[in-house]
Amino acid sequence: MAELKTIKGFKTQSYATDPVAATAAWSSKAAMNTSRRVGATAQIASASSAGQIGAGGPATSTSANTEQYNGTAWTEVNNMLAAEFDLGGTGTQTNAIGVGSGDSSESWNGTCWTEGNNLNTPRSLMASAGTGNTSALVAGGSPSAKATVETWNGTSWAETADLGTARYAVSGGGTATAALAMGGMAAPGTPSYDNVEEWNGTSWSEIADLSTDRGIGAAAVTDTENALYFAGATIPGAGGGVPANMRTLTEKW
Repeated sequence: MAELKTIKGFKTQSYATDPVAATAAWSSKAAMNTSRRVGATAQIASASSAGQIGAGGPATSTSANTEQYNGTAWTEVNNMLAAEFDLGGTGTQTNAIGVGSGDSSESWNGTCWTEGNNLNTPRSLMASAGTGNTSALVAGGSPSAKATVETWNGTSWAETADLGTARYAVSGGGTATAALAMGGMAAPGTPSYDNVEEWNGTSWSEIADLSTDRGIGAAAVTDTENALYFAGATIPGAGGGVPANMRTLTEKW
């Protein structure tokens, strides 16, 4: 008999008692030292501490700035080798990779950035997934909506199976063998997508759509069964302008 996940795109769960209603909420934390948008991010967290780096991608121009978060405040650390914008990135506070803004690829070891082999297809605004500078994946991107996907093995990038839907401003996360790609845009000034695709290490498959179509959102993915997608916009700004219909929505998978 087919599983409900295969038919409807999600699993059902059973509980011995009624689940407790969620009471969590967002709260403000210390601001970064340099304002930016669409920067590369990598993170690691536990019950008692959290760390994150934010690299490149300022609000008004390219930047090489890198900042590290200790759970309380942001601190400037060593810059990227090249000033970038609209980056993809993944990994941890001591083992990360930043890619895009063309075909560049830089690895982070917790102290400094090192240049690596370039992407085969130059792009920005792509979905990123992976565990760090030895295993990563990028999917989609711009200029123009792309379906191309590449995986990183610590030395070089290799093209693999394409996304089912070409798009940019797509968000994602997970590992290089189990990832999600969510939302995205087709072209400036056109409506965004609600598509979600799941990667199993070999191919992509369509699963349940987002409740609200949007792109340029932020994603946090523990695995292909647990993810958050938040913020974003329903229509991108033409010619790099401010997006229309920016959102504060958060969705949980």
